[in-house]
Amino acid sequence: MTVKVIKDWMGFQNAIHGEKPAIIECGPCKSMAPLFAELSDDPAHSSLDFFVCDIDVNEQAAQEVGIRTVPAFMVFKEMTKLEEVMGAQPAALKRLVETHAKA
Repeated sequence: MTVKVIKDWMGFQNAIHGEKPAIIECGPCKSMAPLFAELSDDPAHSSLDFFVCDIDVNEQAAQEVGIRTVPAFMVFKEMTKLEEVMGAQPAALKRLVETHAKA
């Protein structure tokens, strides 16, 4: 699955409104991008939508969801934040994705 790019506040709103859980990488974070893309391509994670949001461009999203550090990985479903991982933590990101892919 392709990681979709959130370009503006409306795009962020559309991403978090979905029925499928949305994993959103709020960065930018070049060190975690390859792992995030790899996780999105894994067929075991097809029940999730993957997005990336550059908070330097989309400051409103950062403020609205309370991003305090980058990168931040957040899971949303139907506008509700289910879980988040702050910082570049590969093992925590994998666990986050695997947990919500099974839900």
